[in-house]
Amino acid sequence: MELARSDNVLRVPTEAVLEGDAVFVFSEETGELSKQKFDAGLSNWNHIEVTGGLSGGTRIVLSIGRAGVEAGAKVVPENADAEP
Repeated sequence: MELARSDNVLRVPTEAVLEGDAVFVFSEETGELSKQKFDAGLSNWNHIEVTGGLSGGTRIVLSIGRAGVEAGAKVVPENADAEP
């Protein structure tokens, strides 16, 4: 049963979302992670719609449970050769 639907929207994987509708964002300039809140819309077990606070192309952390993943951490993306 489908209760609501949004087409052509920005969305993030549910597994990447922290409590309080935030994600860890990777900065290409500094190589650091920062915590960024966003406005959430419709959601399901797989994805959460972004209605504000993030833009397309922003690199976010999917493995938030991995040791050392925190705001201010210096990181090298595992897929550094991949296009964002």
